[in-house]
Amino acid sequence: MIAWVLVAPRLRIARFLAGTALSGFAGKSRGVLLPYPRDIEEHVRDFVYGIIEWRRLLEKVKRAGMSYVRSWAWIEEPLLGKLRLLHELGAGFDVRCYGPSTMELFQLTGEILKLVFRVRVTGKVDLESWRRILKTEIKIPLREGYVTFSSVQPKIHGVEVIDVWKYPIPPTEKLSLETLSQDTVKNYVSYMFDYIIESKNVDEAYLKWLNDKGMEVPENLKKLAKLLVLKDI
Repeated sequence: MIAWVLVAPRLRIARFLAGTALSGFAGKSRGVLLPYPRDIEEHVRDFVYGIIEWRRLLEKVKRAGMSYVRSWAWIEEPLLGKLRLLHELGAGFDVRCYGPSTMELFQLTGEILKLVFRVRVTGKVDLESWRRILKTEIKIPLREGYVTFSSVQPKIHGVEVIDVWKYPIPPTEKLSLETLSQDTVKNYVSYMFDYIIESKNVDEAYLKWLNDKGMEVPENLKKLAKLLVLKDI
């Protein structure tokens, strides 16, 4: 099977890099599989194909039931904008979405938030409850001739995996069924409260976290942050 998986965490900077990497697939890929709710696929495709504008896309996505449109738009705009540009240049990508429906995602988010607050209040981690939630993770799909976008490294053999993110992974992306432990859950919860809630967006939270952990931010990442993040803060 000729298929690819392009890995980029849920950060605006990472999605920009993913869009840049996608340029190399113009002419050899039939389409893309995006990790968005299945029931917004038509709206995403209409935007990429130039049928509707960005504001109209966000209106339609909100009407579809997505409760976090603003943060979703912040993260995904660079990637979707690149897809639209490539379509205008004749790339002709088919666009598909493989995520859970907006309703399923709403329910899942609610369950996760309950567990997050429980850990924050009690300091205790019920691993079995977290395991039950993480078992609902969507498997990364593959399709002949398509580029699948994923926020996490897949456990897949026989396909080419392109990881565009060469930096530390945010704690929110590290938590999975395979990595589940007391520490990964507590790190996830701490990151949510100490960084994401205290920041204007997920990219600002990530940069603060890097700084607080004493990790040096590479120059090229600083430049991208100034271009894509800091100018909007």
